[in-house]
Amino acid sequence: MFTLDPMRYWLWAAQPTHFATFAQTGTFAVRRQGRSALRRMRNGDRIIAVVTKGKGVAGLFEVVGEPFEDATSLLHDKATPHRVRVRRLAALPEDDWIPTGPLLDELTVLREYPQFDSSAERLAAILRQLVHELPTVDGKVLEFTIHARQAAPLGPILDFVERFI
Repeated sequence: MFTLDPMRYWLWAAQPTHFATFAQTGTFAVRRQGRSALRRMRNGDRIIAVVTKGKGVAGLFEVVGEPFEDATSLLHDKATPHRVRVRRLAALPEDDWIPTGPLLDELTVLREYPQFDSSAERLAAILRQLVHELPTVDGKVLEFTIHARQAAPLGPILDFVERFI
């Protein structure tokens, strides 16, 4: 009997400068940390990109091939040979990145880290892994939120409210 592997969701944490390169080149990459998760990615999986240092959820990408290794320079400050090609599904302008606070505090994946007291500590533990598989429900909630934010960018709404007040 032929069965299809279900699409999986992944949370990918990247420094701001690295995210810009990943998004521009259509290639997400890691040095060593995160490579075992990257090897489990398959064509069609979805990646939720989170920009670290408090920046927020920046976009949604689809894996468009199998993971591979490449020693050519992708980032100026470090070698990142473990890679996967992606297609941008939704990219938010920096002003509209979704804060990592309230929305991410409710993710079911945080339950995997009961040793930490707060949601912020649990999320930090996940983001330190760089690449982390998400439960489907978390992935769908984040995908919906990204598309909703893209459809109604926050910047123009705040401008309107400011003019109204």
